[in-house]
Amino acid sequence: MNIVLIGGQDVPGIGGVEAYMFNMARALCLQGHNVTIICSSREPKTTVVDGVRILYKVCPRSNMIALPLLFFKSIGYILKNKKEIDVINFQSIYFAFLPGWIAMLSGSKVCYTIHSLAEDNPKHGRLMKLILRFFAFISIWCCGKKIITVSKSKAQEIKLRYAKSCTVMPCGVNMPRCADTENFNILERFNLSPGHYYLTIGRID
Repeated sequence: MNIVLIGGQDVPGIGGVEAYMFNMARALCLQGHNVTIICSSREPKTTVVDGVRILYKVCPRSNMIALPLLFFKSIGYILKNKKEIDVINFQSIYFAFLPGWIAMLSGSKVCYTIHSLAEDNPKHGRLMKLILRFFAFISIWCCGKKIITVSKSKAQEIKLRYAKSCTVMPCGVNMPRCADTENFNILERFNLSPGHYYLTIGRID
């Protein structure tokens, strides 16, 4: 299949959404699919990394501006290649339902991924949280049944808050390969002894 993932900044870059997109794209390529990522950047270019074609669209750094602008900039690519595209995955629900409808009208199958809910960000005040929650409600119900989220806990949260079921496609981490294991002794590096430390792994929404 020809699959298009839309979202993120400067993929493959540092960031949870960017890592999620690129890891998924590489895995799909290994299964024989053709994958294109459309992401925002400060300069327009096209490149191929590990078999994944990446299109960079010029957008501001601010997510509140970059994300909707990126989604609308992707419409031209979608319409131009509508006969070849099988699936389009927007990496957000916010601002994506209108471009998603246009993509569906062009004949493509569309789905949306929720990485986190913006209204839960502590940097927002009470009024902004209410506004974001309102738009989240509208977006989730406009996006139909094709919503993906990255964890079971996030799916349960969306179900409780918005009465909407999601498909779960968990985040993953590619473990580093170390050629010289003798120089990669983590316990020695951090002065730890076996059985006397705690390891926690989590995500911040």
